[in-house]
Amino acid sequence: MSDIFFSYSSKDRERVRVFHDALVARGFTVFWDQAVPTGTDWDTWIRRQLNDSKCALVAWSAHSVVSDNVRHEATIARQQNKLVPMLLEALTPDQFPMGLYAVQGANLPAWSGDTEHPEWLKLLTQIEAKLMPPWVGRKIDTLDAELVAERTRREAAESRAQTLREQIAKEAKAQQDLRHERDQALHDIGALKARIEPAGQPNPQVTELLQRLRTLEVERDRLAQEAGLSRDKVAALERTIDDLRKKRRSSADQPETVSASADFPRHGAVPDNRRTARAITFAAVMPFLLIGMGALFGSMRLNLFGPSSTDGGMVTGLLLTMFLVTAFAILQLRREGTTGHETALYWLGCGIAGVAALTALAYGVNPTSRSSGPVGLEIGSLLALLSGGVVAGRRGGKLSGVEIALFWVGASLALAGAVFALILLTGSSWFGPYEQASTGFFAAAAVVLLSGMVMLYRRRAVLRTVDGAIYWAGCSLALVAGIPAFFVGTGLRATAIPVGLPIAALVSAAMGLALYLALRKRGASKRQYP
Repeated sequence: MSDIFFSYSSKDRERVRVFHDALVARGFTVFWDQAVPTGTDWDTWIRRQLNDSKCALVAWSAHSVVSDNVRHEATIARQQNKLVPMLLEALTPDQFPMGLYAVQGANLPAWSGDTEHPEWLKLLTQIEAKLMPPWVGRKIDTLDAELVAERTRREAAESRAQTLREQIAKEAKAQQDLRHERDQALHDIGALKARIEPAGQPNPQVTELLQRLRTLEVERDRLAQEAGLSRDKVAALERTIDDLRKKRRSSADQPETVSASADFPRHGAVPDNRRTARAITFAAVMPFLLIGMGALFGSMRLNLFGPSSTDGGMVTGLLLTMFLVTAFAILQLRREGTTGHETALYWLGCGIAGVAALTALAYGVNPTSRSSGPVGLEIGSLLALLSGGVVAGRRGGKLSGVEIALFWVGASLALAGAVFALILLTGSSWFGPYEQASTGFFAAAAVVLLSGMVMLYRRRAVLRTVDGAIYWAGCSLALVAGIPAFFVGTGLRATAIPVGLPIAALVSAAMGLALYLALRKRGASKRQYP
């Protein structure tokens, strides 16, 4: 099997010989129809060589454009996607065979063997593209990128090693100077001892020199210790460089491996302000995003699951939003260094989207049934609660105070939704007939408020300002929803807003003030999270 099938007019044989020789010199196997084996049909032999070759190089000239054989071979090569044309002389478009002018070729009318000629390099590139499978090119690009990255790491490590060597040299020079100064001090002490008076009175100069000598010896010991540490660092860096070189050599012989780690980030990951802000924004804008997408698809009546309708469009918008935000959250959680705060916020946003989408889906499946919406809300709330337990469990029990508070927000909201849906499904009413909705709101708010008070009591010893504020915010929302619902259920519907909301605000403010004073008394405002 040949790499290249060389098609040309026999009248141009001497002109194309230089191209044949240059390609063979570069290591290509070239078939160029010099001799037909004895007993072989020429047409069959040519067809087999053309079909078996990986690339067909056609030399266009005034002779070859009128050659039936060359035109036939070029047409077959074009059909097999292996045609690489080159021009031996300038030709007009009307001289080319039909359908073959559009294929770009290298223009080499006066090429004499210059291997740096731009058109010759262009021709080689086209030939190599036909001969090389695409996956080999991608593999080579990947290996080149890894080589550049590893070369960069190695140069950085060598630079650090050189810096440490220079530091060691400076410290050695400083030690040498200290030794010289110490020897000079000892010499001065010896000279002074010979001049000490017989009375034995201490000489101030000798005392000063002795003190200076002791200081120099302490400084010498410190520098020696630092030099030892620097030598250890240099040795460690040299070992790292050797390991990198070994890995680079071994990676050339080993296939690529893809990390299968899909575990959640470890406790204690260093937070990134931008990524944390992105997670907070994700959870905060989720209700508005759901409302906007539902309204948009509803107004467009774009229903992907049935006939065009406003309700179907809203269901489609909410489901599409749930899938998109869930995919975005999973991609963010798989990134290295994601903190527990970000994990809790992404789960909270996905939980809100999931509950809304499943509630809308249940209503869209059976809009005539009064229980379809509560059934969807019940299923979505329980699934959100279950997923929160799975996400928190994957953290291995190593949750900070803020992370526990964020997971409590999501879990209490999911539990409140489940209680509200259960009351609607069972038709229960604590206040009177036809008051299931106010009963559900009051019960859901009571669940959030009681769970928040329990969490505040259980974590009172380790509570800090940030997580305390989260618990207070959740309890305040429960008060704002629950007290007006109680007024409505007890028949005081007209006073639910003008009286119920101020009462809820006052109780919330009193609870927040008491919590703040308790935390301040205990000194919990420090940024320390258990």
